[in-house]
Amino acid sequence: MNIKKYNLIILVPLGIVFLILYALALTLEPIDGDLTRTGPYPETEFGWNEPQEQFEKDIYTLEKNEPYDKYYDVVIVGDSYSTMEFTYQWQNYLTMLTGLNSITFNIHTTDMDKLLTSENFKKHPPKIFIWEFVERAIALVPNRTSTDCTPEAISPSASVSIAPIEATVTPYERDRTINFFNPNFNESSHYLKYFFRGLFVSKMGKYSRTIRLPLNKGGLFSSNNDREILLYNRDFWKVQRFKKEFLERRRCYISHIQNLSQENGKTFFIALPAPDKTTIYEDYIKFKDIKNINLLELLDTDPRLHLVRLDRVFKQKIKEGVTDIYPPNETHWGSRGHRIVVETLIQYLKDQRVIRNRQD
Repeated sequence: MNIKKYNLIILVPLGIVFLILYALALTLEPIDGDLTRTGPYPETEFGWNEPQEQFEKDIYTLEKNEPYDKYYDVVIVGDSYSTMEFTYQWQNYLTMLTGLNSITFNIHTTDMDKLLTSENFKKHPPKIFIWEFVERAIALVPNRTSTDCTPEAISPSASVSIAPIEATVTPYERDRTINFFNPNFNESSHYLKYFFRGLFVSKMGKYSRTIRLPLNKGGLFSSNNDREILLYNRDFWKVQRFKKEFLERRRCYISHIQNLSQENGKTFFIALPAPDKTTIYEDYIKFKDIKNINLLELLDTDPRLHLVRLDRVFKQKIKEGVTDIYPPNETHWGSRGHRIVVETLIQYLKDQRVIRNRQD
């Protein structure tokens, strides 16, 4: 084989690959969401187009940045829905709308029992303790088998006075930059990688981390493609249909945490399960196997358990026409979702007479 043929064999395929990458780089927008990041789904198709909100600066505390050695009105233990540090994180809205300060612990590095029996918690009991966890992770809630799984209610001796504070919130747009002289090669190589990985995974009979399904209604999202939905594959864990005993043991542990956090007589407990995206949009997804499998409905059987039902509020807001509660490219809430979470919390706490407006 002469050098000319050898060069053609090597250079022509490389040239074709480069041209494909370059052509894609001139059409693909920068990656923004976790669902578009884990699959060959372009932001041009699934990126949100209506502006989100952002705070000029965070007005809440993460335990990883500051030690828990002083009083906070609200102590939170949560997963990525509370620790992702979005510019519109719900704890920002909580402080802005109530004036209450908070500290947030990561659920994956925090032993709840140890936290609630620690000297710091005893010395600085908060007014409110919130445990946030995602619906699909109910299986990760510890088992508890006890002869007494009764959640104990408390009657606050005096409700906490709240008032909004000043905070700068501005709209912001998703980065849609496509530059002929500075093409998005990161995005084009990412797309090709996940495109071919998807072909391989499909042949192996496995599932992609991101699943794409058709919708029976448009207008739920502000994306260019609003007739399909992207979902995290773990949202389909609930298709297993958990046994009654499984949920009872988890409910027992939540009751245990409620009682443990409230035994000082000063702290009010809230369980805040984040609904799966499949739960919120189940009425619009063309996939019957996820219909009517709401683990939060199955968990919420005792009115004495302080369980906030975000799923009901989100579903109602969607019926009212609110878009991007979950952005089309994300498995987490968008800024509208984060704000609705706090508005729901505030109403729940008022109904329980834990907080009241300052002028009341």
